Order: sequence, then structure tokens, then C-alpha cells
Amino acid sequence: MSTSVELQATEITQHCSEPLKEIRVEDMKEKSKNAARTRREKENAEFLELAKLLPLPSAITTQLDKASIIRLSTSYLKMRALFPEDSILMKQHSTPIQIQ
Repeated sequence: MSTSVELQATEITQHCSEPLKEIRVEDMKEKSKNAARTRREKENAEFLELAKLLPLPSAITTQLDKASIIRLSTSYLKMRALFPEDSILMKQHSTPIQIQ
């Protein structure tokens, strides 16, 4: 008698836990998607902020992709290291570059 009761209890537990597993997996997938979306939004905001700091017109910086923002930022920082602000060259070209 106890064997059939144990079998029934096991079957009920298996039936109940499978839908819960599916729900948990779906919830986990949704949370993961939301976390990734939030992370991308934060990254994009930081890329836009970095692009605004470049000495270029906003018409150009708003059109840059992420790789270009990183590349131009790196180049700008290297240039600043080679030509400190107090040098004559930097004083002559301290205004944003105008591209026609």
C-alpha cells in the first residue's frame, strides 16, 4: 500500500514540478533579456557621452558607430599626450575641427 501511495506522490510531484521548471526557465530568460537590454542602454548612453566630448561637430559625432567613437577617442588621447595643452600647436587648434 505504501508503495502505491509513494508512486502517486512521486507522479504528482513530477507533474507539478515540470510546469514550474518551465515557468522558472522562462522567467530566467526574461530577466536575462531585460538585464542585457539595460546593460546595452547604459553602454549606449556612455558611448554618446564620450562622442560628445570629442572635438568634432555634433553633426559628425551623432553619426559615429561605437568602434569609431573608441578609435577617435583613443587617437585624441594619444595626441593630447604628445602635444600637451600648453604647447603652441594645441593652442592654435583648440577649437573643434570643422569638416566641410
